[in-house]
Amino acid sequence: MSPPTDMNLAPRDGLTAGQLVRGAVVAHHRWGVDVDLDEAPVCGVVDLRFVSDDHRDMNEERFPPIGSRLAAKIQGWMPNGQLRLTLRRSDLDDPAYASRLRSLADEPPGT
Repeated sequence: MSPPTDMNLAPRDGLTAGQLVRGAVVAHHRWGVDVDLDEAPVCGVVDLRFVSDDHRDMNEERFPPIGSRLAAKIQGWMPNGQLRLTLRRSDLDDPAYASRLRSLADEPPGT
């Protein structure tokens, strides 16, 4: 699953799309989890589709526990400024995902 195409991939707050980051889960929502990052004073959001490769983990009962420390990959920033992350192992390990992020970053806005 590719990141949403309306994301801003320009570096911000010292963070770059495709960058691996570490943080702690600080909240659960029915739509995903919030992760407080170590690398910057920013809280990122993981949409439930990007919590795991296993569809059974895509519900609040199976989200990583609040307080748990984890690795994530930055997808980009939504138009509203929200930092989006992925926890999916396939995204963390897949060089093609990083390539897709780079190609999106090179596209002119609005394409």
